Amino acid sequence: MLGAPPSSSGSVLDHRSLPPVFESRRVSLPCATTLVKPAHMQKIVSYRKLRSIDVEAFKHGIVVSSMLQTTQGNVDGLVTAFTNGLTSLIDKHAPLRTRTITERPDCPWYTDTLHEAKDLRRKLERRWKNRLTVTTKYIEINVLW
Repeated sequence: MLGAPPSSSGSVLDHRSLPPVFESRRVSLPCATTLVKPAHMQKIVSYRKLRSIDVEAFKHGIVVSSMLQTTQGNVDGLVTAFTNGLTSLIDKHAPLRTRTITERPDCPWYTDTLHEAKDLRRKLERRWKNRLTVTTKYIEINVLW
């Protein structure tokens, strides 16, 4: 049938000259798959909210702490006292918090160029909407939508 001459209409793409394989039919084929979407990786992050520290209370804590009252003669003892004093003071004012976050993979198609283009589009759209006159707003609301 594929090698048959064209029909009387002269079209090479005449549907009678094509084998049945090329006919346009939608057929659903039931099948079972075992594809599993991989789970996102989770990561444990520790942080402190240093910006929420009450500065005056922190200063007062430094003044009354034992690190300034240490009178040891060697440098190692002073460094240890200073480190322990500041650590306990920071733990009091900004305790260490632990949180589990989900790491999502980056989209390889979402590049910096695309991000900048989308930003520009939103910027121009905002500028366009702010410059609409009463007539064009009426047309946009009542005619276009």
